[in-house]
Amino acid sequence: MEKNPLEETMLFVISQTGWALRYAPEDIKNDFEVVLGAVAKCGNALQCASTKLRCNDEVVATAVHQMPTALQFALGGKNQSCEFLRMAGIFDNIKAYNPNKSKVVLSTRFSLGENTSTTATIFALLMKEHPYFKEDFNVYFPNAYDKNTSDPEWTNIGHECRGTFETCKMDDELKTGVPKEHECCWRDSYRYQLQRGVPMVQVSITTLMSKKVQMKKNRLQST
Repeated sequence: MEKNPLEETMLFVISQTGWALRYAPEDIKNDFEVVLGAVAKCGNALQCASTKLRCNDEVVATAVHQMPTALQFALGGKNQSCEFLRMAGIFDNIKAYNPNKSKVVLSTRFSLGENTSTTATIFALLMKEHPYFKEDFNVYFPNAYDKNTSDPEWTNIGHECRGTFETCKMDDELKTGVPKEHECCWRDSYRYQLQRGVPMVQVSITTLMSKKVQMKKNRLQST
């Protein structure tokens, strides 16, 4: 079937920029080859693809290789999949940490959701690649680990859970020992990491363009 001139022009622009996918009709946003080419040019074009293709392994992998922060637009749980977190450069196997290095624990807002700011992810990536931190520290980025919560709203600062055995409402077996991926409360997990790593680096985001970093915080704040 012959394409009309307008569609041909649109496909050409998408192939050159990637971002132009946002202006395409739904059938083009669901075209595997077109979308794959778009995210290869601009990873963040993943957010404009169809729901089906935002769950596609090859499309997500291509987007993440081009732009690590594009992972936030992956669906089907892939935004917190160990495989894709590794591709993005933000997942570390805690068990493989170098015992001779100190651990830096980042305090950040969640940054892997579709409508979240990518500032924390960018900060973590830059910190992991910085020669000083890369040489002497294990950098723990909490957003890269999939956890549960006893707080129905997840981040309600007024919720009673403070990550302690007494305040967390998760089952007792989930509040002792090493936190279990996918099951433990994120506040409990975070407190566990803080107790075993110093300093804490807090990234406080006031706008998308400004941030403040405070070193060596000695208290846990729920955010």
